[in-house]
Amino acid sequence: MCTCKRPGVAVVGLLPGQHRVVEERCGTLARLLFIPSGRSATGFPPGVQFVVLSRFVPHRFSVAARKLPRRFCRGGLAEICRAIIEFAAGR
Repeated sequence: MCTCKRPGVAVVGLLPGQHRVVEERCGTLARLLFIPSGRSATGFPPGVQFVVLSRFVPHRFSVAARKLPRRFCRGGLAEICRAIIEFAAGR
């Protein structure tokens, strides 16, 4: 049994139905927290170590994410998953 702790990753701004795809591809690598871009609160909960922002994110989330390592993904789900995989691998 692995005693390693999965990193916390917030994924902001996915479109409806995309959460499941990202969870299936990356759910074993990181503890994923999906945040809708329409949410008014922009803070990230304790335990979030990395933020992935999709192209559908309002500017206020970009500002809030400045305090954490982050990646802006202008592409699709493959780019979002690649960002999570690379962060979880320590790259």
